[in-house]
This record gives sequence, structure tokens and C-alpha cells, in this order.
Amino acid sequence: MIEDVCRLPIDYHAIGTKTLIQLMEDAGYFDNPSAVTESAIQSCLAKHSDFCDAWIGYSQDRRTDSGWVIDERKGVFTVFYYPNGSTKLKFNDRSAACAAFAIRELASLARHRH
Repeated sequence: MIEDVCRLPIDYHAIGTKTLIQLMEDAGYFDNPSAVTESAIQSCLAKHSDFCDAWIGYSQDRRTDSGWVIDERKGVFTVFYYPNGSTKLKFNDRSAACAAFAIRELASLARHRH
């Protein structure tokens, strides 16, 4: 399930007909959300750089008034909530930053499921 969750942005673009929430359902996220931890996501992302690329691309491609963002400048990754991102999480490790972004984005999407 973790790998399916980690590849959500890839599947979202490849399939093109399902929302991320529908893909989260397909991946089994809602059956056991507590099993989807930031550390489990990071472990998977560390093995699959293309998954990290997809999460960063997903963040950059979004057009929204608010939401989680991952930004990279000079090798430092920052994860924060836009527009009121007073708490900014900083990372030197790409997979850790992507995991922090992904877990927060998934939780945000889950809250808006219904």
C-alpha cells in the first residue's frame, strides 16, 4: 500500500480520469490511514527518485488558493502551508521533504473527502 500511495501523483497524471481521493481509495489509504506514516513514505521515496519528482511536480502544477507546498532553493527544501505558512519545515534531504509534503497533502485531501 505504501508504494501505491507514494506513486499517487504518477498515477494521477497517467490515468487522468480519477481524482487523487479516488486514487487514495484505490490504494487502500482509507482502509488503514494510520499505516501510512511519514517514515514509511520517506523510506519508499528514498528508493524511488521518480516518485519524489512526481510529488514535487504535483506541488508545482497545482493551482489553488491554499494548500501544502514543497519548494526547493539551492538544495534546501521547504514544506509549508500556503498562503499562511508561518511554520516552515526545512530539509536538506529530498526524500524527507517529499515525505513531509506528501503526508500533509494526503491528510488534507482526506479531510475533504466528503
